[in-house]
Amino acid sequence: PSTPAPIGRLRAGHDLEAIEVSVPDLLEPAARAGAVALATQRMNDALARGQDTLVFTSRELVSAADEAHNLEIGARVSEAVIDVVRGATAAPRFLIAKGGITSSDVATRALGVQRALIQGQIMPGVPGQIRFSAYGGSNTSL
Repeated sequence: PSTPAPIGRLRAGHDLEAIEVSVPDLLEPAARAGAVALATQRMNDALARGQDTLVFTSRELVSAADEAHNLEIGARVSEAVIDVVRGATAAPRFLIAKGGITSSDVATRALGVQRALIQGQIMPGVPGQIRFSAYGGSNTSL
């Protein structure tokens, strides 16, 4: 499913700290560090309070004139999401990541996951629960 609908349902149905990170800010070199730092701080404050936290990127489409630059935009946004998750100082009760490459990068690059066991499926091809059994990253408390 498209991302805006699940985010809207999640925000409407749950008491959580919703942290939207602006994609245009992530693409602007002068604003990127501040946007990542602010999202990371808000996430850590909420997690320290024991509050469920939703970190998501803004939904407006930002595109370039050609495919190579569009891939670069996606990579820069994904890298920022990784930086936010990597900055977690408190372990969340759970983590949900949407998007194939971004989800993989959050697990492997932000959390240092080296091995995972998929337990069941929500639907064919969609894992229901993944247990991480080996960590190699610097933030092994997550």
